[in-house]
Amino acid sequence: MKYFSSTLLILMTLPFFTGCIIQEDDNKKEKPDKSIELSEVTSIYFPDHDSTNIKLLGFHVGISPLDIEGILSSNDKLELRSDNFGNNNWDHVQDISIVGSSKQILTFIWTDENKQFLEKIVVFNNFSKHLQGDMKKLLTFEAIDSTSKFTENTLGYPIRIETEETDDFSITTTYFYNNNIEVVHSNFLGDEWITLHISYPL
Repeated sequence: MKYFSSTLLILMTLPFFTGCIIQEDDNKKEKPDKSIELSEVTSIYFPDHDSTNIKLLGFHVGISPLDIEGILSSNDKLELRSDNFGNNNWDHVQDISIVGSSKQILTFIWTDENKQFLEKIVVFNNFSKHLQGDMKKLLTFEAIDSTSKFTENTLGYPIRIETEETDDFSITTTYFYNNNIEVVHSNFLGDEWITLHISYPL
């Protein structure tokens, strides 16, 4: 009778332990990749995405120098050049397929001159050749137009706006958005342009 009771107890508790094992295996499953390649989409609502998940031809904030080398080695149209104006923690990505003198599409800003951690990517107008449809507007003055449906549906509304003037007659207005996204309107002696800044979360 004792043997029967022990066997019955094991059979009754077996589903419980099986369920625990299955649950543990489920927890070990890899989470889905939430990254989004900006050059492959026709629309994006930036507040829905963490800045570390936004890729630009594979580059993203927080990427390792080794991964950057891998992307460059697989794309013979891209070149990485150091900054020539004393910014030792800056690098510039150029698209040599662009016709004209300015081929710069991205600037990498590292935490320091050792260039081990990429904290910010600045996206220039030349990158628009890699964007699709209305996404090209992201690097135009429409990106700072508060009445634009594109801006509302893509960036949302800025949480603050800051304007800075310097002694060299340059004016910079920065529109700050959620999830470490900034749109910067630069004006230097009447020459104006828009850049998109993507930063690593502090």
